[in-house]
Amino acid sequence: MDFSVDWLHAMEDDMRLQIDKLMKALNVPSSSDISTTTLNKLNKAPIAGFLVDMVKILEQNLDLCKSAAATFDKLKSEQIELQKQLISVQSDQMAAVKQSVKAEMKSWADVARKTVSQNNAMTTKVVKEAVKAVSQEEEKSKNLIIYGVEEGEDLEADVDLNEKLMNDVVKSICGLCTIDDGLAPKVKAVCRIGQFAVNKSRPIRVEFINSRTVDTILKNASRLKTKPSLKSVYVSPDRTKEQRAAHAKLVHKMKEMISRDNSKHYFIRDNEVKCVDKK
Repeated sequence: MDFSVDWLHAMEDDMRLQIDKLMKALNVPSSSDISTTTLNKLNKAPIAGFLVDMVKILEQNLDLCKSAAATFDKLKSEQIELQKQLISVQSDQMAAVKQSVKAEMKSWADVARKTVSQNNAMTTKVVKEAVKAVSQEEEKSKNLIIYGVEEGEDLEADVDLNEKLMNDVVKSICGLCTIDDGLAPKVKAVCRIGQFAVNKSRPIRVEFINSRTVDTILKNASRLKTKPSLKSVYVSPDRTKEQRAAHAKLVHKMKEMISRDNSKHYFIRDNEVKCVDKK
């Protein structure tokens, strides 16, 4: 591909269009207002779409970036040679020109090389995996995991009893909070997860219609201890493999903090270990 400044401008326009779309989605006045905080307010699906579009733009302009880097290198060499010739005639004036142009050409060449390098690293496979992870996280955000609910020793014989027990526990947990207009949360599906084993109670996964319901129940989880039938029951989000690993690190950190100072009450919230004075 022969290098053309017009193509470079077209690439700039494509990238600017994507940035403008993201600014509009985030409802911010300028790109400098885009931050981790503002991105966290946006649903994950639009962010994933934006990433895919940006990778397509980079792939489409890969040859252009390579051609631009070669052209700038050639121009840099020619310019340096020209500077040497002119310096012999106008040494004072051309010294300043040489430094300015040399720095500018180096900057453009470095930008082109960096763009090519970054584009090679961000392959389509990587983006697809990222989108898949985002989609999985979105689905799991609607689920709640319940631990500590007893399960019969004979899976087939106790199927009706187990189902009734599961439903009773779910109803009790949902009854601790209201979501819309004073109504209890709406449940889509309830099931045990994992392989059945005697003398072991499998966790229960409850699927709701949205993640806001799960957030509300988790915020009211401390109220489980107020009901005798739920004292041995506790709930948690349905985490991905990566989220479970991150949570395990937080739990380990919290245990270390407790061992150093157990005069406070420690808990995990917003992906951080926090503490308050014990009442």
